[in-house]
Amino acid sequence: MPRNVEPTVVSMNPAQVKAAGQSAESLGAQLPQGKIELNQATDQASAGLRGTATLAALDACTTSWNAVIDRLAADMDNQGRNLVTSADNVSTANGSVADSFRTINAQP
Repeated sequence: MPRNVEPTVVSMNPAQVKAAGQSAESLGAQLPQGKIELNQATDQASAGLRGTATLAALDACTTSWNAVIDRLAADMDNQGRNLVTSADNVSTANGSVADSFRTINAQP
C-alpha cells in the first residue's frame, strides 16, 4: 500500500549562494600568501639546521605543505566559481520562468 509522501521543498537564495562562492574564491586567492610566509619561516629555520637530519625533514614537510596549500587554493577557487555559476544559472532560470508566466497570463 503506497504511503502519502510529502514533497520535499528545495529552495535556494541565489544572492547568498553567489556571495558564498565569491567568498570561497577570495579565500582561495589569499592562500598563496600563506605559502610565502611558510617558506620564509622555513628559510630562517634552515639556516640553523644545516648539516642535520632535521633540515631534510623540514624541507620535506615544507614541500608537502606547499602542495596542500596549492591544492586547497585551487579547490577553493573551483568550488567558489561553481557556486557563482550555479547561482547565476538559478537566477537566469527564475527570470525565464517568470517571463513565461507573464506571457501566459497576458494571453486572452
